[in-house]
Amino acid sequence: MNKKTMFIFLVIIMCISLIVGCTNIGENKTENNAKITEDDFPNKPVRIVLPYATGGGTDRALRMFKPFFEKALGTQVVIENTPGGGTEIGTTVVARAEADGYTILASNEPDLSWTLAFQSPKGYDDSTMDIMMISQIDPRIVIANKNSKYNTFEDFIQDANANPGKLAISVGQNSGVHAIALYLRKALNLDYKVVPYDGGGQAAAALMGGHVDLAIGDVFSRIDLRDSLKCIGIMGNEVNPLWPEGPPLDEILETYDVKMPTLNRYGIFAVHSDLIKKYPDRYQKILDAFMKASKDPEYLKIIEENNMQDIEVWIPGEDVKDELKTWMEFLKTEVKPLIKEQ
Repeated sequence: MNKKTMFIFLVIIMCISLIVGCTNIGENKTENNAKITEDDFPNKPVRIVLPYATGGGTDRALRMFKPFFEKALGTQVVIENTPGGGTEIGTTVVARAEADGYTILASNEPDLSWTLAFQSPKGYDDSTMDIMMISQIDPRIVIANKNSKYNTFEDFIQDANANPGKLAISVGQNSGVHAIALYLRKALNLDYKVVPYDGGGQAAAALMGGHVDLAIGDVFSRIDLRDSLKCIGIMGNEVNPLWPEGPPLDEILETYDVKMPTLNRYGIFAVHSDLIKKYPDRYQKILDAFMKASKDPEYLKIIEENNMQDIEVWIPGEDVKDELKTWMEFLKTEVKPLIKEQ
């Protein structure tokens, strides 16, 4: 082999070695990136989109939970209040975000179902969001000012019959309490005004200011006004220890042959439904972090201090899937025709 041939041979060997080396580096880099993508989650802040204004019951409960969720998940959590359009604006933000586990929706049912049933949101439908966790079940209550002449909802029914068109009930708009007020008016054949506000806090403020006769709210969400208000009825068939003066509405409505679902406030955490398909490990990490945080002794102490122990449940969304379907059907068939009449 002459010198020229030997030189060409060595050049070829060097080129092959370089190609193989670069290929291995590329493969190792790809493998490392894959590990970072899958195993290092979360490696940046996670945002929780809340489709309500600050200061309401849902906002207060989420901010109590936030530091414990951060500790369990191992990253910073940023709460992003995005109110408007019922829950449509905030839910749309989550529906349009990358389904990578870094964007979570904290909302309520049946508020989310209301948006889907009545508002035809652009960009998502009832298959887009996966309700992964139910954090709270908060019963609905009918409330009056402490000095009100109404002590039970039956008192209000009789007064509304005697004074058609003169009484009013305030509610947070596009929500379960909104649906309750509209449906009871029809089912009981009453004539009262349903006055919707941007949120439950404003609806309660209208009651305390004397602008309406009653408001419909939730056990926990209105506990901050407990000294100024009284409960004259609670949805369902059980008395609540925080508002023990309020009789179960099932008993009152039964005398009028009226039945309806409770539409209690279910505090929910939801993610884009594609997350569990694309990143099942991330989905499970988030789920595990919810459960771990909810059992933190310091968090449980805060819950007890705020009288929330009776509404905290922390159960998988799958457990109430059938009930939420029933609510959706009720909203579509019974409540939707009443919207224009309010």
